[in-house]
Amino acid sequence: MRKLFLLRGAPGVGKSTLLKELKVDEYALNSDMYRMALQSPLLTESGEFKINQMYGRREAWHMLYETLDKRMYNGDFVIIDATHSKPSDMMAYRALADKYRYEIIVVDFSSIPMEVAKERNLMRDEHKQVPEATIEKHYLRFHTSRVPDGMKIVHYQDAKEAFYLSPVDYSHYKAIHHIGDIHGCYTALMSYLKEGIKEDELYIFTGDFIDRGIENGEVLEFLFSIMELPNVIFLEGNHERHLWKWANGEKAYSLVFEQDTKPELEEYGINKKEAKRFCRKLKELVYYTYKDKEVLVTHGGLPVIPKNLHFVSAEQIIRGVGDYKTPIDEIFNTNEKGTNRYQIHGHRNHGLLPYTPDTQSFNLEGGVDSGGYLRTITLNNEGFSSLQVKNNVFKQKQEAG
Repeated sequence: MRKLFLLRGAPGVGKSTLLKELKVDEYALNSDMYRMALQSPLLTESGEFKINQMYGRREAWHMLYETLDKRMYNGDFVIIDATHSKPSDMMAYRALADKYRYEIIVVDFSSIPMEVAKERNLMRDEHKQVPEATIEKHYLRFHTSRVPDGMKIVHYQDAKEAFYLSPVDYSHYKAIHHIGDIHGCYTALMSYLKEGIKEDELYIFTGDFIDRGIENGEVLEFLFSIMELPNVIFLEGNHERHLWKWANGEKAYSLVFEQDTKPELEEYGINKKEAKRFCRKLKELVYYTYKDKEVLVTHGGLPVIPKNLHFVSAEQIIRGVGDYKTPIDEIFNTNEKGTNRYQIHGHRNHGLLPYTPDTQSFNLEGGVDSGGYLRTITLNNEGFSSLQVKNNVFKQKQEAG
């Protein structure tokens, strides 16, 4: 998921140790690994081998940023294991975070006493030990600077809760509506929402709001009008990547968007700033409990609810695990059989398989853009129920001849 964790603490304070204890070290990057790639530890005057902190510093950090860029492009969960004692150290990631719509969370170790850091430093592997003056320098910076605005701060003792995603309890809602792929089909959407948005009910839209249909402007105008409501959640579908690029003045990698959707949005008068603000509100998934049920909602569909959803990349959450023809519902049902765990998704439904009430994996892709159905699933005290809305406003395919 699009989470960038920055560790903030002096050398030797226990940052890397905590990552290993919490089994998240595989997701961490640190500049020392790149320094070691550029040069082996050097023999010092004291007869010890040490990492040369000055040699290749610029190159090492450049390599780290290049790696980070690639991981963030995929929407990977990333931890940066470094001291981050200066605000400028943390601000260096802001541009990438804005580009890829990441949340930055700072895990703060600076409250650990300096003497403890010095003691732990002496227990590190010989080549990783640093001079005491270096530790003192970092503590001085901690006391004279602060974390930049807009970055969430988590105490290191609460790191596990931050690294691992837990479900949110939505049992207080009277009902939870899950609305599948819309694909520019405004008339079908408003048929389902003819009674409006009710304050005591939750509305989760599973993504793919635009493209293929012929009412894209109307759809976005309506979604913009409800995007600030506290009981409305929008998930990101793969087609929203095109909207994000357009909103940022870039060309989308989609002929359908460039040739059909884009002209329609511009003729309708959709504001790019509003579109950009809308895209920033999109979530990758919703993971919640309702009474005795545990529910995962994504766009693409997963084969199982993993032990930590943070570890799943945004790319897989949005496009799904496997390819378009993968029978993800059948796989999920097999993997989660006998549990109270369910998933709801859109995006793919090879063969447009119908809804089955006894499933644990609900598929909301109903071919709405080609005259099929807008699929929805509602969860309330009585359980899950399905409602499909036939779409009669769509682009008719021309017959050959």
